[in-house]
Amino acid sequence: MSGFEVLRNLPPEEVPLVIFVTAYDRYAVDAFEVHALDYLLKPLVDNLDWIEASGDYVTLHAGKKCHLMRGTMNHVETQLDPDRFIRIHRSTIVQANRISELVSLDNREFVVRLADGTELSASRTYSQRLKRWL
Repeated sequence: MSGFEVLRNLPPEEVPLVIFVTAYDRYAVDAFEVHALDYLLKPLVDNLDWIEASGDYVTLHAGKKCHLMRGTMNHVETQLDPDRFIRIHRSTIVQANRISELVSLDNREFVVRLADGTELSASRTYSQRLKRWL
């Protein structure tokens, strides 16, 4: 049974909030027929600014929009281009070209400031990755 069939067979009161993430645009109409919140086409990495852990999910930050996706940070990290994305904390991955400034702290950690003004903490554990990126 496809994801669409599962959603169509659920009682209306049990249909979860769904965002489809796929490389195929041909299913977009089907997605909205089953009341999907959104339909995202891969690759996401062009619009993606940063990613944060959210329990059993990750939150994808793309401009002013946020999308929740089921998965772990480790899994998501394996799906990203390591030349474009840097893990700066156990719960944060950043697209490198979004970084506008690194502020060094006394405890060997960094504040990573993005082009849009967002400030993220980089832990000591991941500071070597940032130094190599520089």
